[in-house]
Amino acid sequence: MVRSTSGMTCRGVVLAAAAAVAQLLPSAVRGAEAAEGDSTGGMQTFTFTHDLFASDTGYYLVDGKGPSPELQMKANVTYKFDQSDATNWYHPLGFAFLPDGAHSCLMDGGCPEVEGPGLKYFIDGKLSTLDDYEPAFEAPREEWMKHRYHVELNLDAETLETAAETGEIFYFCHLHMGMSGLIKVQDQNGQPMGDVGKQAELYKPYQADEFDKMCGTYEVSEYAPGEGYAKECADLQFLCGETDTSFGKCMQAIDCKMNRSMRVINSGNPVVTFMHQMIPHHDNAVNMAKILLKIEESKKAAGDATVLEDGAFNIIDQDVDDLLRNIVNTQNEQITFMNSWLEENGHAPYDRRGGWTWNQVALCPPGPATGNEVASR
Repeated sequence: MVRSTSGMTCRGVVLAAAAAVAQLLPSAVRGAEAAEGDSTGGMQTFTFTHDLFASDTGYYLVDGKGPSPELQMKANVTYKFDQSDATNWYHPLGFAFLPDGAHSCLMDGGCPEVEGPGLKYFIDGKLSTLDDYEPAFEAPREEWMKHRYHVELNLDAETLETAAETGEIFYFCHLHMGMSGLIKVQDQNGQPMGDVGKQAELYKPYQADEFDKMCGTYEVSEYAPGEGYAKECADLQFLCGETDTSFGKCMQAIDCKMNRSMRVINSGNPVVTFMHQMIPHHDNAVNMAKILLKIEESKKAAGDATVLEDGAFNIIDQDVDDLLRNIVNTQNEQITFMNSWLEENGHAPYDRRGGWTWNQVALCPPGPATGNEVASR
């Protein structure tokens, strides 16, 4: 993530640059199975794709393995990280010495990232810079898909000097928090480097239960129709008509979650309260889009070319597919920005990861609001 010298995110600059770049471009976590890469062509290549259903933001897959698989890299060897697959849109790679790079260590201006001559970015095979590579991923999807993207990384002396103590670095997404994976550093003989006792802890990947797998959503099962819905949303009805279908149950669950999660205590700071309500509002939009994308995926897997049924206007065509993916990626990016802004300015972030134990935002009690009483979770 591009940052100013003061440590604040340069979102305005990045977003403005995205449109310009579109015009200028020419016509795993610990315990996961390690990805070995493809050494064809004289350079070891890691092929990155992205599974948007794997978590709130989704996770990287590497050579088909994941989520966020652990990689190994030898010192002074150049590796290619190929991001040309269409699923990488809005997920430009970065490398840092701690998980999430610039998205973490916010009070210090972001965790230190891998920089220097050993790290190179390429668009259509031509040497670029991070200042161009990152905003290029925010160009419209149709434009972005016309080009090829990859990163080359060599663990040179400058990088090894910092990584030697722990023997690890992390890959991450410059636009979204929570997508990091571990890279274990080896010397030129393939021997592990670093002190195990000094290694950073990397969060475990999210594991969806059967309800969230069915819906394609993130942590909504506790609001599913039944006991959870009755507890959190009582007699509230967000969807009328036929609701006893998979689609209807998924929609009711996400709407119940949004209703419950937006019932925050007014912080006294209008910007903070806005963000505390907007984050779960955005989260709902992401989940709504994923429900349709999951239907699309399921229909395609079954060989149904129409994807959705009952009329010419009730299908997911390419324009709708692009819209849904845009909603998932842009609103998740905005959630990352809002949580970063809250933390940088000394306020509680509304973090979706780790469940309620991580969420410090005060909520109104379940049911009708009753003054300033705070719900305990």
